[in-house]
Amino acid sequence: MKKIFKNIHVWLAIPVGIVFVIISFTGGMLLFEDEITAVAQADMRTVERNGKKALPADKVMAIAQAHLATLETANTAKDKQKAEGKQAKDDEEPIMLKSLTIAADPTQAYKVNLNKKRQALYVNQYTGEVKGKATRLETMTTIQSLHRNLLQKRPKDDSFFLGKAVIGWSVLIVLLIFITGFLIWLPSKASMLKNRLSINVTKGWRRFWYDLHVAGGFYALTFLLIIAITGLCYSFPWWRSGLYSLVGAKYEKEHKEKAQAGEKGDKPRTLDAHAWQKVADQLAKTNPNYKTIEVSEGEAKVSFDRWGNQRASDNYAFDNQTGKITKAERYENQKAEKQLGGLIYSLHVCSWGGLFSKILGLLVTLIGVILPITGYYLWAKRTLHKSKK
Repeated sequence: MKKIFKNIHVWLAIPVGIVFVIISFTGGMLLFEDEITAVAQADMRTVERNGKKALPADKVMAIAQAHLATLETANTAKDKQKAEGKQAKDDEEPIMLKSLTIAADPTQAYKVNLNKKRQALYVNQYTGEVKGKATRLETMTTIQSLHRNLLQKRPKDDSFFLGKAVIGWSVLIVLLIFITGFLIWLPSKASMLKNRLSINVTKGWRRFWYDLHVAGGFYALTFLLIIAITGLCYSFPWWRSGLYSLVGAKYEKEHKEKAQAGEKGDKPRTLDAHAWQKVADQLAKTNPNYKTIEVSEGEAKVSFDRWGNQRASDNYAFDNQTGKITKAERYENQKAEKQLGGLIYSLHVCSWGGLFSKILGLLVTLIGVILPITGYYLWAKRTLHKSKK
């Protein structure tokens, strides 16, 4: 029976091994994106308090709105020059202020989130200075594109997405490779267990690479399975629906809503933020251990520095005119549908345990890179040896 499993293991691994190397390598690089970005944007994100009191939220938002208008004016002029002779995109959404994130750390600048993904303005809450506009690092965008769809651009008409399909089906095949690999690994005798769990460095390179493949694969197997199973949720909606159904939840794909800003070229509406500071103060008082508070029109989120779901938050609704909180929904009381998305993400990117789990994830993805390479090496050696016979 093991011979059948070995054949399945080898012949599935040969075509998808290189894809798995790419997925593991890029995945490992993405694990520390937040930390890398924080260092790269440190001047923009950090401020000095100097005993000053923070400006109220509505004042910060007004400053951000004025700065955004200046940026938009400059960008519009540049776009007109670049787009000479080209038809403008009718469905392009104007950039607008979306929400305000206040960190518990007083040395962290206020973050004014924009409606464009991963874009924000950082404002010094003590001086009113706009520190800059932050976007995702271009290098990280490229790495994620390679990780998720082999650098292929997403079709605009939701047609067949080849790059994404190759990644998804490769990971599905890798799951079978993991299973057959484990079945091959299982020792037939208890005396063989020690050899299956150790890496010998004294009997030559071939034995070393063999032990690294066998023992390393076993030690990383559980984590690689979790990463692969959660990763498939981003390739196949039916897979995510299946995972949700296991806990009695229903997955409903989110649809992005267009900003209500009228036709292209119209002036975006200004957010009414006069009650936001009152809400932020209330939430900070009732949640002294908070990490960040995010306030938008009529809604607020309080996040904490805890293990588990790193996207978990207590959600609140409030009267945008008076600042009175009208509804509170603690994370532990939220429906499974709301909790699962963040939990799946946290497990996939190994952020569930903070820096500890990220370092662990980096080691696991490194083994993920090594497994196909050592597998190719062992297969080539075996094939060459047979041909000589």
